[in-house]
Order: sequence, then structure tokens, then C-alpha cells
Amino acid sequence: MKRYISYIKNISVHKWHVFIECCSLGIPVLGLLHDWSKFLPSEMIKYAHTFYNPDGTRKKVDDSLYMSLGTALTHHFRCNKHHWQYYLLVQGVDSITALDIPLKYRKEMLADWIGAGKTYGGSVSDWYRKNKDKIIVHDDVRVWLGERIG
Repeated sequence: MKRYISYIKNISVHKWHVFIECCSLGIPVLGLLHDWSKFLPSEMIKYAHTFYNPDGTRKKVDDSLYMSLGTALTHHFRCNKHHWQYYLLVQGVDSITALDIPLKYRKEMLADWIGAGKTYGGSVSDWYRKNKDKIIVHDDVRVWLGERIG
């Protein structure tokens, strides 16, 4: 039970930071609705077990933990339009097309990244520089992000 309490507290802090950022970007309603799917059993159970020990302490996070999320992560990306993965058209192994992301969801994505930095520690620009080559987005979105993050 402690791992679930820790998970809910952590997600709530993240949602608060994202809400504040969304308000500053003019999209407060998206800030309120942000990441509600993380409270559904299909996501919460897997996320809580992946990131928290039974005593509620946080596990050390690395890329391998994210791979273990499987269907919970896929569900999250498909339910939340602020994720760049939502806008990928996959037509085959060698055919992935990045679709444009509407401005309101670009803003929510940016707010999400900033909120994650505030919640988990770290600079959004450092994170983006480290990960931008792994992020598949439409050219217009990449330019937009570059103008805001660097």
C-alpha cells in the first residue's frame, strides 16, 4: 500500500507543477486534465510497482525500468495527446512518419517536461539536449521546441 501512496503523492506533485506551467502557457484546462490516466489501474499498478519499493521508497530510475512498463506506457501515450509518441504514424519497420502536433498539445508537452524537471530534479534544456535525437517529431515541432528549450 505504501508504494501506491508514494506514487499518488509523486504524481500529484508532478501534476501541480504541470498545471502551473500550463496556466503560464494559457492552457489551464489541459493542466487540470493532465495525466489523469496515470490514476487508472491499467497504468497505476504497473507504474507503482516499477518505480516504488513496497516500503514506498523510490527505486533508482534508469532506462531499463521504462522498458518494463510495456502496455502501461503504451496506454499512457495513446491516451494523452501531449506525448510526441501519440503523433507517430507507423506503417512498417522502416516507415515511421512524425505528424504535426497541435499547438495546445505542444504547450502541454513542454509543460510536462518542465514539470518533470521540477518534480524529479534537473533542467529541461539539459534533458532535451541529451534526448532530442531519440525524440521523433515533425520538423515544425522540432523548431518550435528549439526556440523554447534551446
